[in-house]
Amino acid sequence: MLQSLILEKKVIITDKIQFPYIPGYLSFREAPGLLRLMETDAQQADICIFDGHGIAHPRGLGIAAHIGVLTQKASIGCAKKKLIGDYQMPGIKKGEYSDLVYKAFSQARDLEKAGPALEKIMNTEYKKLESLVKRFCKKEKIRYKGIDVSIATSINPRESVAYAFEKLALGKFGDVGTLAIARLVTETLKKVNIKQCGYSGLMLPVCEDYGLAKRNDEGTFDLTNLLLYSAVCGTGLDTIPLPGNVSEKRLYALLLDIASLSIKLNKPLSARLMPFPGKKVREMTTYEFEYFVNSKTMKI
Repeated sequence: MLQSLILEKKVIITDKIQFPYIPGYLSFREAPGLLRLMETDAQQADICIFDGHGIAHPRGLGIAAHIGVLTQKASIGCAKKKLIGDYQMPGIKKGEYSDLVYKAFSQARDLEKAGPALEKIMNTEYKKLESLVKRFCKKEKIRYKGIDVSIATSINPRESVAYAFEKLALGKFGDVGTLAIARLVTETLKKVNIKQCGYSGLMLPVCEDYGLAKRNDEGTFDLTNLLLYSAVCGTGLDTIPLPGNVSEKRLYALLLDIASLSIKLNKPLSARLMPFPGKKVREMTTYEFEYFVNSKTMKI
């Protein structure tokens, strides 16, 4: 059942393949067997999820859409790879938002209007989410403890926190004024009128945000800037690309700086430092992780 996520039944059939595998024509190969399967108890299903595409297909009729039309059942394609079009990767953690900041600051255009604009859009979206979560918790008899309203980052340029900051016309991320915007975002999050839990703050992970990675390439900020911003938000040093030959002594000294700030400010600060083997200072990383944006290694 959907509520309990317990597997109710498994049905397996064997069938002889009559059509070769050709990208874009998967239904001609696998649909006959699946249709036979759906003539069994599977026909009682209200909705079907297929290992293939639906309308995100060169002809708008992938295997999910094709079988949905033939059986007149609601169908969803859940493919492993893209065949056509563009898509945006979601955040790496549950409930993450970054496009709200970009949208709010694009509308505000200056620091004075930015806080109210962000507070309004955050309250609107999170109250809808909280209402949905509360109904679910009541139905499933789960205690509702709140929502983490953290502003996440994005590998999509139009959802970049760094680029959102720049919409307020105070210069590029890292210029004077960046600290003030970081403070504004942090204080606005505290005003979101829902039950909050978890971190609920601003994060600035260099390799997890398109704009941060690009501004690092340009050298508009450095490790000292990021530590400075930690005074008004809880970022610390997050997903920092470092040269592979960085010494243990330098890493130790950097961790001492982070720890000193953490103790003085009485709050935890992140320290995700990532030396890249074989790379020297200011050389580009070559990560293949889909949630990372490659950027130049930073000097300690």
